[in-house]
Amino acid sequence: MRKLVVMMLVLLFVLSGCARKESEEDIRLEKYKYIYQTVSDNDSFLEHPLYYDLNVTMSRLAEDEYRYDITIDNPQRAMYDIQVMAIENNMEYSLTNKMMPTIGILDNQSINMVPYQIDHERGYVKGLILSGTTDDPVVNLKIRVSYKDYLLVVETKEYYSITIDYASQFAEEGETTEDAADTAEEGSEETSQEASGTTDSE
Repeated sequence: MRKLVVMMLVLLFVLSGCARKESEEDIRLEKYKYIYQTVSDNDSFLEHPLYYDLNVTMSRLAEDEYRYDITIDNPQRAMYDIQVMAIENNMEYSLTNKMMPTIGILDNQSINMVPYQIDHERGYVKGLILSGTTDDPVVNLKIRVSYKDYLLVVETKEYYSITIDYASQFAEEGETTEDAADTAEEGSEETSQEASGTTDSE
């Protein structure tokens, strides 16, 4: 009898743990959906950020495959609990078959950028890089960057709309697309260890 009771308790513990894990994942997914919708619905954008650098580049991975990289770094103020999402070509959530690039939304750890502070174990990073792949050499990215103040009370939300053209980004620099392809092939082998518009405060 005692053995049966113990087995039932163990089973109950396992089931409750699984339910809790599923619940946490469901909460993150609902958060992802909510932020996705707010980015899609937003129609007012900043031209450039005031307190950090934001850059978007594109490289070619294969004949009809491109990768865009969104880099956020050089913080000029303390930014805590950073959350970033980028949506390609304003695709509707119900019509897309892939997850959009995010940071801080589906993660367990809070991501922070504070000037002159780097501690990866505590979530303090030098910069962020989000990447996505597409078969289109020209892509529009609607980007949402949100972060909180030191007390984690005031949240700032900033939106950007950036169109990146694989061919023109190198033409402006006087580089041919063939040269760019060679550079992209080299760059695609590198990996980053960093946790890779209207301003709205609440």
